Amino acid sequence: MTGVVAHLVLDRGFGFIGRTTGGPDLFFHFRDLVDLEFTQQLLGRRVQFDTEIVHGRERAIRVESVTD
Repeated sequence: MTGVVAHLVLDRGFGFIGRTTGGPDLFFHFRDLVDLEFTQQLLGRRVQFDTEIVHGRERAIRVESVTD
């Protein structure tokens, strides 16, 4: 899947990705980033990711930059 980093909560270590296919934004934790730094510059970046269900909710995992 692909999307854009839509929101970051830097002091708590998580953020949300808006999906390019629509649907609700997906939660991700900074530990799910692959070769990306969890900084303000991440906001608005196009990313690709996998998803998993945790506690009954879908979340993004293995988040990395989109390579065109």
